[in-house]
Amino acid sequence: ISNISAALFTAVSPSIPPGVYVVTSQRQGGEIHTDVLPGLGSVKLHTDGYFYSPNTGSLLTINKKEVVNSAMYEDLLARIKQIGLLPYLSKFYLKDTAIDRLEETTKKVSIETVDNDPNVLRAHYDMGKRVFVVRARGAGNAPENLKKVLAWIAKKTDTTVVVITLADSGDVQLKKYAAGLDIPGVFSGRALREEAAWIMASVVHDLRMHEGYTYEDGQQLIERYCYLSGLV
Repeated sequence: ISNISAALFTAVSPSIPPGVYVVTSQRQGGEIHTDVLPGLGSVKLHTDGYFYSPNTGSLLTINKKEVVNSAMYEDLLARIKQIGLLPYLSKFYLKDTAIDRLEETTKKVSIETVDNDPNVLRAHYDMGKRVFVVRARGAGNAPENLKKVLAWIAKKTDTTVVVITLADSGDVQLKKYAAGLDIPGVFSGRALREEAAWIMASVVHDLRMHEGYTYEDGQQLIERYCYLSGLV
């Protein structure tokens, strides 16, 4: 009942911006406390059945009829006021000539990890994959032999490579370590996780191929999305 009530409140409250949220309740000192967490980056720890967000805390807590907003909630509202930083993508994708374009681009995505044999990446390129989301270690590290193949792929004029981290939390900073994937043309996915990176990489690739977006434009789009989503 507590979860359902909190979910309904989250859905209809005009003070909570539209988005994806995780609602979880637990009993503390004989009372039920319900936390509303940002959906992005939340994971379920199956050991106790509760949802937790390793990258952030709770946006707000509901205790009986009292709703307490956190500092992160105020920060979220401040970021949303800057939503104009994102490009208006509908002008690209609501055109009759582009209605299926993004869907076709998502079919060209290949999710890779740094543990893959580098020859697998070459094979995927030969099979027609053009968007590579690479799950790397730490802040974006990988073995030297994989770096060479990624450099080969990134040099192609019809490819997009985005690096994310295998860790549950953290930010990708390709220049942080010597083993980092700081390769010309390779995008840092910053705090994106796999599902979000899949879509964002598809959008960046499509805009580069069809709308004249440069590498800098694509990286800026990723940065702004992560910032406005509260991921960084």
